[in-house]
Amino acid sequence: MGYGHSGGVFEVYEVKDLPKFNEPGEPNARYDLMKPRGKGPEGQKQSRYTDAKGHPKKDIDYNHSGDKHSFPHQHNFKDGKRGDAIPMPKSLSNKEARDWYKEQIKKIGDKLNKNKSLEEQAKDAHNMRNDFKQIARDSMSDRKMADKLEKDFPLKQFDELMKKYKAEGLYGDALFQAIIDAAMRANPAFG
Repeated sequence: MGYGHSGGVFEVYEVKDLPKFNEPGEPNARYDLMKPRGKGPEGQKQSRYTDAKGHPKKDIDYNHSGDKHSFPHQHNFKDGKRGDAIPMPKSLSNKEARDWYKEQIKKIGDKLNKNKSLEEQAKDAHNMRNDFKQIARDSMSDRKMADKLEKDFPLKQFDELMKKYKAEGLYGDALFQAIIDAAMRANPAFG
């Protein structure tokens, strides 16, 4: 038996291979993938958490080769797909959290679905930026600074940006493009 981050109880299984993304495992379970002896440092390599139907909901990677992520990090699942690596809560210095955030917002343009209207792309870009900002704040080990950022610089709503850019004389596609462009720029006041 184990306890989840939200206090829920789940069964823990030590395995040689994780359940496949499209093949349900046990419901509300944690699967711990251990590194085999003789293949680098021994110990836990990854944990996969499943939902009430046994589908993957989160992976935590403790170590692996081939990338520049900090460890541990997690991947959340959405619509059966494993998301990008995100830092664990309270695991990064202020600078590391800021650097991670700046790296993520640079990629927003590449993640937008160009088949959507510019308005929908602007909403998606805005939501991604807010998601990255919240993840970065959650990852900060300096909780006083994270709380100060939440208080002094709350996440903006899409309607707030619409009003801001309309007040600057932008409308239609120019307004939506301005929101997309802003989503990919870090606030220079924070370095």
